[in-house]
Amino acid sequence: MQNLAGRYDPHFRQRKTVNEILGCDSLDLPVILMDHRPTELQEVSRTAVNVQFSGHTHNGQMFPINLITQSIYELSWGYKKIRNTHFFVTRGLRLWGPPVKTAGKSEIMLVEILFNKVESDE
Repeated sequence: MQNLAGRYDPHFRQRKTVNEILGCDSLDLPVILMDHRPTELQEVSRTAVNVQFSGHTHNGQMFPINLITQSIYELSWGYKKIRNTHFFVTRGLRLWGPPVKTAGKSEIMLVEILFNKVESDE
């Protein structure tokens, strides 16, 4: 099982499912997934992934585009916990499309993750 994994954006044909990426081995370490767009959150929450980081949405960066991204993505920006998976989505930099800056604020998310070791009964 991978402890840090990433996968292609959904429009790439080579994109694998989370389970294909993670494999089937069991480890005691947390699993962190980097996924460009915050898609398939419900499916990911049913896997061994503890934390997923995503971007791409830019949270619209300009009104009214943020309303569109909020309607497309279950989580367009910020934090959400689904089952035992923590999802973080950042707007990223205020660059989009052509190399011009938008009116949105640049954002770098700083996340501190603490994992508790669970003792096994073995």
